[in-house]
Amino acid sequence: MADTDTYSGDELLTPAQAIAVAHISKSTLLRAEGAGKIAPLRTPGGHRRYRRADVEALLSHPAA
Repeated sequence: MADTDTYSGDELLTPAQAIAVAHISKSTLLRAEGAGKIAPLRTPGGHRRYRRADVEALLSHPAA
């Protein structure tokens, strides 16, 4: 992972990390995804990953 002081907007976050960064609940993250406000990438194993820039964009539009 990237250093905590510097990061790239392309940094990928697990759902737990995205929740911590945005200070939201898991259900809020999933609602935002369902509403098309954030789109996860999928790992080859099918796990969700979110771009940090997309998660931070949710902060400017918090209503999910």
